[in-house]
Amino acid sequence: MSEEEGLILAIVDANGSFTDEERGEMYVAGSNINNQNTLKFVKKNPRIIKKVIVLNDCHHTESVHFCDNWINRLTKQHPEPYSHINIDKVLEEYDPTLILDAGHPLSDIEYGLKQMKNAGWTDLYFWPRHCVAHSAGAACAPEVMEILNILNAHKVTATMIYKGVLYNEDQLSGAYATYYVDNYKMETFATLVYRLLVDKKMKLIMVGQALTHCLGLTAKELAIFLGDRANQIYIPLDCTSPIPDSDLEGMLKSLRALGVNIIDSIFDLTEKDDSHI
Repeated sequence: MSEEEGLILAIVDANGSFTDEERGEMYVAGSNINNQNTLKFVKKNPRIIKKVIVLNDCHHTESVHFCDNWINRLTKQHPEPYSHINIDKVLEEYDPTLILDAGHPLSDIEYGLKQMKNAGWTDLYFWPRHCVAHSAGAACAPEVMEILNILNAHKVTATMIYKGVLYNEDQLSGAYATYYVDNYKMETFATLVYRLLVDKKMKLIMVGQALTHCLGLTAKELAIFLGDRANQIYIPLDCTSPIPDSDLEGMLKSLRALGVNIIDSIFDLTEKDDSHI
């Protein structure tokens, strides 16, 4: 690959909660090795990377999706992590553990859940507390920070986009997560990528976590949005990992059907070279 062709590097959910093997609340096995592979590639090929986008979970501490923010009135138990319960049942059988304003008829968390119901949601999905704003779980992994420093030295601009920020927002896919372009204009991850891929020589490389969940779902929605430009998306399997017991083959089949390129190694993007092994 020549420097004129160029890569856009999108790093999805490579933050503490998913990549810290000791402290990560939802650690994805293999994610730290994935980060190291991406870092090795950037160290070897900084001049062909033209843009870096970091797309991270960043959740409100009162998120309706956190198990410990709800308690069953009868059993006094929290919902099980990774489960889902009908919203009407949650409202009937569970109380929020956080009351932000005792003088208000509804706590913020109940109000947020009713907003979801009014918007057409039927079930509420529950996760362990993770990626809470201003916590180590929401911070970029050390390898990502090193990548940003390397690319900054080569005058590569970085855009940070946060997803799942609102307390009644889950947003596994970050395709339509928004960021401020300036004080007056907002844009989504998808529209940013669309603009960058106008040049047919550019390729979007998506790395991070997890292939069966946030990264995979983001890539699917992005591919649908991009249409015939979806073939400019590449996902290297050595830079992302699946959640165990998830439908990896189903995800890969869906991505390939949309035109996304699934490659074995990020180093396949450049001339054959085994020096990284």
